[in-house]
Amino acid sequence: MRRIVCKALAFATGSDVAELCGVSQLCSGLEAGIEGAVHAIRELFEDNRGSCWGVLLVDAKNAFNSLNRAAALWNVRVQWPRCSRFLFNTYCGYASLVLQGSSESILSKEGVSQGDPLSMLMYAAALTPLIASLTDLTNWSQCWYADDSACAAIIPKLREWFDNLCNLGPAYGYYPEPQKTVVVVDEVDKAEANACFGDIGVKVSRESQPQAAYAALSKSLQFEWSYLQRVLPNFGTSFAPLRDVINKKFWPSVFGGQISNSEQHLFSLPTRLGGMGIFDPVELANVAYTTSRACTNLVVDAIKNNADFVVSSYSANVRSVKTEKHKELAMMQTMECDSVLVSLGNDTRRAVQRAIDGKTSAWLTVMPIACHHFDLSSVEFRDALSLRYHRPLLKTPGHCDGCGEEFSFQHALDCKKGGLVTQRHNEVRDALGDLAAIVYKDVVREPIVQEADDSSGRPALIADRSIRGVWQPQTAALLDVRVVDTDAQSYASRTVDAVLCSAEQEKKRKYSAAVEDRRASFTPFVVSVDGVLGHDAQHLMKRLCDQIAVKWEKSHSEVMGWVRARMAFAILRATNLCLRGSRVKWRSGHGMDDGAGLPHFPH
Repeated sequence: MRRIVCKALAFATGSDVAELCGVSQLCSGLEAGIEGAVHAIRELFEDNRGSCWGVLLVDAKNAFNSLNRAAALWNVRVQWPRCSRFLFNTYCGYASLVLQGSSESILSKEGVSQGDPLSMLMYAAALTPLIASLTDLTNWSQCWYADDSACAAIIPKLREWFDNLCNLGPAYGYYPEPQKTVVVVDEVDKAEANACFGDIGVKVSRESQPQAAYAALSKSLQFEWSYLQRVLPNFGTSFAPLRDVINKKFWPSVFGGQISNSEQHLFSLPTRLGGMGIFDPVELANVAYTTSRACTNLVVDAIKNNADFVVSSYSANVRSVKTEKHKELAMMQTMECDSVLVSLGNDTRRAVQRAIDGKTSAWLTVMPIACHHFDLSSVEFRDALSLRYHRPLLKTPGHCDGCGEEFSFQHALDCKKGGLVTQRHNEVRDALGDLAAIVYKDVVREPIVQEADDSSGRPALIADRSIRGVWQPQTAALLDVRVVDTDAQSYASRTVDAVLCSAEQEKKRKYSAAVEDRRASFTPFVVSVDGVLGHDAQHLMKRLCDQIAVKWEKSHSEVMGWVRARMAFAILRATNLCLRGSRVKWRSGHGMDDGAGLPHFPH
């Protein structure tokens, strides 16, 4: 009964809130209001970008449950009188919240009730005075949708607006969270934004985010038009303008450069076949329609001809058709892949074939979630694509800052000056240790296998990790990592598998005898700079996945996908360190480390 009354009041008096809020709070029911806000903020940013201008996107902590109910009811009494009596009668008491599995309950004293048809309108009216107190048309432009707020202004004014919001918001039950707040600026204004917001933990985001754009298109947007492809016959040519936008605007923006025709065909293939997983909408339209028509044939026959319809038969037909069409599509894509590979240059073909055989595409199939370390900066993402497709790097120096030689992709991966190659190794070592620590307690960093012998001049033999219980219970497994550049000139005539196998054998010759003397086992963890795992490394990763799946009570395939992605991102960041890191050590400006200058100062 309460929901019915609430809906009736929302229908009868909701327009009052829309009139009250106008464009200041767009959750009041203003039709297409949020679209207008997107247009306005985008145009403000485009008109002022590069001039110390930015957009601040704010989210609040548990906003609907934290709303100051007493202040909200007072504001509703003043701002929304036609509905205020009902809301007061509804919220003046404390509702009991029952805890599942417990005989106890707690009282709801703040916020609005979940599922209440009037809750959004009440929230909008309650925050109207807060929004009005923040309005300053001469210094910034702001817009709100419920608890999500945005402000566009020069960067110092953004900080002023945010500080005002943090000071005034709690009185209304609005608590901004700096850690969930993002300021979007142009590339040239990033330093200014970091200086202005770095002390409170606000994340600074540049306007260019190719990884996020790619994830949005590959994971969501391309499926928006698939329904039309399934229900409309002979509709493929209508998607030609969309294909042109993808090939001529989207891909050049993501890669930061022009794309050849062969690369356009390659990128339309699945990631497991070396592509980017954004399918050609023109070619896929006919496949989608024929598949849908075959799957629903029994439904069509029942509707048109009044034929008998059996649900079990229909379900079996759908499964059978989907399996058959999936096999046909996979075969067609494999043939397309073979055709595209022939048209590529030798270096690009070798890189793509390595990605296919080594199954190194996991990092392209996951969402860029920061808490899992799956998010890459625009430079890291484009460098990873350059490595995957052997494309030239963007904005590189003319000469190496470590040795002075001409800078190139290959030189950056191999130059040992400055210790970046060692740091690349350590990055992979640490990522491997973090994964092992999920399921094994006794994980030791850099265990000493064999002590140094001063009499013979033999150095100490040190592995990278010791993990107890990997292969046998209570038995230590020692691991040593090696990151190999399989495109190095010395490996040009050898296959990737041969290079990795040779590196594994070299590690075993160095460590196995000494490790076995200590009654342990040795496993070399050899990986290429683009993520291809050696034979022994694959077995180790599978073993880790088995144990993690048992602990987390997840399927092996689900855990394997996550582990592969986690390791892939660690390897990509380690490789990017060699490409973009400095090989010159920073010198301290402090010149009195030993106190030698003290006598020159008066006592």
